[in-house]
Amino acid sequence: MSGKGRELLRHPETKFAVFVPDLIPAYQPTYTGFSPFVDANHEKIANAPRKGISLDLGIEGWLRVEDALKLYEFAYFSDGGILELGTYHGLSTSILATAVAASGQSNTITTVELDPSAADIAAKNLAAKDLDRLVTIVVGDATEVMKRLRQERREFAFCFVDHSHTYENMLSCCQLMSDLIAPGGFVVFHDYVDYRNKVRRDPSEGSEQYGVYIGVDEGLSVDEFEFYGCYGCCGVFRRRHSVYDEQAASSSFSPTALMPAAQSKIDLQSSASPFKREQDETLLPDALHPIQLYLDIMQRVLVGYVYEDPAMDQWSAKVFEPQRRYLGRDWPSKAHSMIGLKRMENIRQLAEIALRDRIPGDFIETGVWRGGACIMMKAVLAAYDVKDRRVFVADSFAGLPPPQPAAFPADAGDEHHTYRELVVSLEEVQENFRKYGLLDDQVVFLKGWFKDTLPSAPVEKLAVLRLDGDMYQSTIEALTYLYSKLSSGGFCIIDDGNLPGCSKAVEDFRRASNVTEAIVDIDGFGVFWRKS
Repeated sequence: MSGKGRELLRHPETKFAVFVPDLIPAYQPTYTGFSPFVDANHEKIANAPRKGISLDLGIEGWLRVEDALKLYEFAYFSDGGILELGTYHGLSTSILATAVAASGQSNTITTVELDPSAADIAAKNLAAKDLDRLVTIVVGDATEVMKRLRQERREFAFCFVDHSHTYENMLSCCQLMSDLIAPGGFVVFHDYVDYRNKVRRDPSEGSEQYGVYIGVDEGLSVDEFEFYGCYGCCGVFRRRHSVYDEQAASSSFSPTALMPAAQSKIDLQSSASPFKREQDETLLPDALHPIQLYLDIMQRVLVGYVYEDPAMDQWSAKVFEPQRRYLGRDWPSKAHSMIGLKRMENIRQLAEIALRDRIPGDFIETGVWRGGACIMMKAVLAAYDVKDRRVFVADSFAGLPPPQPAAFPADAGDEHHTYRELVVSLEEVQENFRKYGLLDDQVVFLKGWFKDTLPSAPVEKLAVLRLDGDMYQSTIEALTYLYSKLSSGGFCIIDDGNLPGCSKAVEDFRRASNVTEAIVDIDGFGVFWRKS
């Protein structure tokens, strides 16, 4: 059965599992239109016996039930050929082939195995189940086979990657993926969720370090592939139809959960809001996509990714470097945020989750520079036509304060106050909001040093608390005055988790306040946690 025309569900919030030991995300469907199983074979997998934590289908291998359910679903609905990297004895291959046979489609599977003896065993296991007619086993190195398939102009609708788990091999595999996966196709990486993964590369460990996550993170093009979710040990990505995928909006987060059914139509002609809903219209199945398209463009424009804004800081070449901008490792000349694309996407995703989960409260950032992160928060509210929340924009609008080492020893020697590039006036930030059509009474500016403004700020509850104060003093003051107002289920984001002063403030506050929720890394600099 084809997956064409079916609405797709994303689960971006499941990426938490990558960073939390022993947290295994449950199976959830990506395709809609079935519940709870695709067919009887799918249900059989769910109820199959286990050998330890692995599925036991009579073929040696290592798959959790959640992994197997996901593989079966994708193979069943695949709209083209399937590529598998890592056959071993054919456990996952047999699941893929069973799904293809049951779907009634004419798809075939190409599976690659480095070990000839393992490939022989897989061939026998598949033949015993009468599935060998659907499978071509190729013996060889995965990267070299992928290069050959590229030369042959082969294209696949689905790929399952479960071969070498080293950083180097995963990186090379991912760098070839966009040449082989059709637009709209899916890639599933086994062991993407695994406590052995590194979240940052450690060159001292050589090429054999366990690197599925970091290999995917560095090798898979963010412009070509979008993260869809984690299920079991697997991470799922989808090839975009274009840089701004018109399908990317198919998400588990539907704005219909936030509004009456009669207020569902999105009117792109409204000048008051990017998305204004009119009465007596229903939401079409694919009508969510303008919201995600708008937010995709916003996050790229805000960090200067679209127009390739060159860097201005003294530590960077005075050019636009995509990878540095993606990770927020430079100071852009004109862009309205320096946090980079990955941290900007984090703001968007957590704000969307807060809306989806109906976490009560407003959004705030303490330390806003040119206002880009707060503009992103307001864009999310505008996109979903949320009128009962505010965005608080807290800053001195005069740069950072000189250090006070007597009161805050961790700030001794801090030089942030000497950088005039960090001084942005209130009027300039307000004008930046106005340029996007997002300056209204839902945006509240708190001008002054945090010790003076935050204790009396008109904030009752917060759903998203984002701190970007760089220093110990700025961070500890924001946490002291605002964390108690963060709702259960809300998010606390720390932009400068890598800076010593900020990091120590977070550590001291969490210890003193008995905050034990797991800290999640965003990009090697920023971190966040969700309040229990």
